[in-house]
Amino acid sequence: GTLTENKMTVMSARYAGYQYEHVVGQGEQDNSLGAKMLSAFKTNAAKSRLLCESILLNVSPTSTVSIKPETGSTFYVGNPTDCALIKLTQQLSCDADSLRVAFKEGSSMLDWGVHSIPFSSQRKRMSWMVKRADGSASLPYPGRYRMYSKGAPTQMLAACTSFVTDITAAGATSTKPLEARDRQAFMDMVATCQSKGLRALALAYRDFDDVPKGGWGGNGDLETNMTVITVVGIEDPLRPSVPGAIAECHKAGIDVRMCTGDALTTAVAIAKGCRILRGSDLGEGGQPKTGFAMTGAEFDDRVHLKDSSKPETVRRVFDPEINDAVDRLAEPFLLDEAGNKVLDQKIFDDLWPTLRVLARCQPEDKVCHRYYGILSYIRLSSHSQSL
Repeated sequence: GTLTENKMTVMSARYAGYQYEHVVGQGEQDNSLGAKMLSAFKTNAAKSRLLCESILLNVSPTSTVSIKPETGSTFYVGNPTDCALIKLTQQLSCDADSLRVAFKEGSSMLDWGVHSIPFSSQRKRMSWMVKRADGSASLPYPGRYRMYSKGAPTQMLAACTSFVTDITAAGATSTKPLEARDRQAFMDMVATCQSKGLRALALAYRDFDDVPKGGWGGNGDLETNMTVITVVGIEDPLRPSVPGAIAECHKAGIDVRMCTGDALTTAVAIAKGCRILRGSDLGEGGQPKTGFAMTGAEFDDRVHLKDSSKPETVRRVFDPEINDAVDRLAEPFLLDEAGNKVLDQKIFDDLWPTLRVLARCQPEDKVCHRYYGILSYIRLSSHSQSL
């Protein structure tokens, strides 16, 4: 939200075998993604129902979307990504309160459902479990319980084994095994979204016959064997003042650097749009030159020393094949007496002068702490003497 307006809108969706796109610049109400989907669904309300359930039953209860009567503009409260999804359900003519009341459990302290798993930057997803609702408007789940999950496409697709291909008017869901070519088709859409500066998000579900052994909170394998519902692309427009402000910084000799949780391709597109990445920073095909943009995981690996005397441990590492972070076995980082990672000052000094975009950052990557986080190392770097 520093560079962008935090007024997110779902602009594209791959759902039940079709690709849907918001038509930009021709009037939101007539050409919104939801209006296009409703037109395609015709009288099949179950297609809207599945999408709306997967959104409205897996967002923060404090996230709301309303229309200001005096201006007619949309007003978001809460998580901007959740609000963008809620806005899509409104375009689909779905009432959140009416849908959620069917999933309220009297014995639960939650606003709806039986259990929730909050979002974490390690898992890159959040999930919510609901008990099958009675009534003609409800979808016919195969089991008594359903878990809805949403998160980063790479991690979500890795946890899915099938995907939705169709929903009948009666609510029966058709699925197919998620094979390599299907994963690639979803990831191609993700790449297209990210190249436009859109944030991609995947939504999925999993059905359960009963409460798992050990309960909902005592089972670490819940978010596996899921079924992909949709992958969406969400736009968050740049603040109009940002490009000019960054240009003024450049005139004053100040380099602006960007730390973000967005995927690398999305971050690069945004950085180019607001001129954090300038023409001189770009190489062939308009892509950043080597060292000008990277993920937090790659930066972490390159600037910190490793401890070869200890056995490998599961930690975040950079995977060049997917250009993103994954959790896998790797040499542990070397720690000092206080338990902080030990910096390789020479490598940091080599990287820092050209680095403009740091993507897929975890919160600790942004923390300004003397021994931990990229901002702290500016004070340690010999290059900082020239700032």
